[in-house]
Amino acid sequence: MNSSIKNSLRLTINYSFFIIIIGDNMKKGFTLVELMGVIVLLSILIIIAVPAVTGVLKENKDKLYDSQIKTIETAAKNWASDEENLPKLPSNGKCIIIYISTLKKGGYLDLDIKNPKTEKPFSDNFMVMISRASSGKKLSFTADQEKIATATCDFVS
Repeated sequence: MNSSIKNSLRLTINYSFFIIIIGDNMKKGFTLVELMGVIVLLSILIIIAVPAVTGVLKENKDKLYDSQIKTIETAAKNWASDEENLPKLPSNGKCIIIYISTLKKGGYLDLDIKNPKTEKPFSDNFMVMISRASSGKKLSFTADQEKIATATCDFVS
C-alpha cells in the first residue's frame, strides 16, 4: 500500500473508541457545536428523568407511610389483646383513644418508629382509635388522625 494513502487514512484505537483520522494535520477534540449538542441532549434527559424519579420516591414514601400506620394499628391490636387491657376496651357503640406513647411504653411498638413523610419520629401524641360497633363484638382500629379528631371518645393512658 502506498505510504501517502497510509498517512492520509489511519485507524487508531484510543481507549475504547475508534477514531478515524484523515490527513496528518487533523486536530483532536470536539467542536463547540458538538459539546453544546451533548449538553442539550443531557439536559433533555435530566428534564425527563427528574420528575419521574421524584414521583417514584414520593409514591414509595406514601407506601412506607401506609405500612407504618398498619404497624401502629397492629401494635394497638396487640395492646387490646392483652388481658390486663380488656377492661379498658370500649363497650358496644363506643370508642377509646390510646396514644402511641402507651404502645411504646408497653413494648408493643418500636421507640424509634419514624414518619417517612417527615423523616422524624411519630409524635408521642399520635393517636389510635379503637371502636366497637353497636351490634357486634368486633373491634376496629384506625390511626387516621383526621377521623380521630372528629370522634368523641374516651382517652386511655
